[in-house]
Amino acid sequence: METNKNLIGKYINKHYHTDVVPAGKIIGTRGKTILILARATAKRDPSWKPEIISGGFSGHCTNNYSQKHTYTVDENETYEIRWTPGKTKMGMLRLSDKPTYFYDYNF
Repeated sequence: METNKNLIGKYINKHYHTDVVPAGKIIGTRGKTILILARATAKRDPSWKPEIISGGFSGHCTNNYSQKHTYTVDENETYEIRWTPGKTKMGMLRLSDKPTYFYDYNF
């Protein structure tokens, strides 16, 4: 079982069905169940552009799974969440070693 102090430096990502958005980087803990997060944001890397062809509802993105993003962590903007030690997943919040952003262009 991983203690909350061992989680410092990891990331929490929000999963919305097929889309994923970075929520924050764990920068501290308070008590046994509170994690302090620094807000993490993602921006699409200008070197990657979606390639859409006809198909599906309005088009099909042929390079959907090769998306590239840059991430920023703002340690001046923090917030807290409740987290149970030993769990790597709570509903739509998931623990990860890196921030993740994924927009499903095919959904």
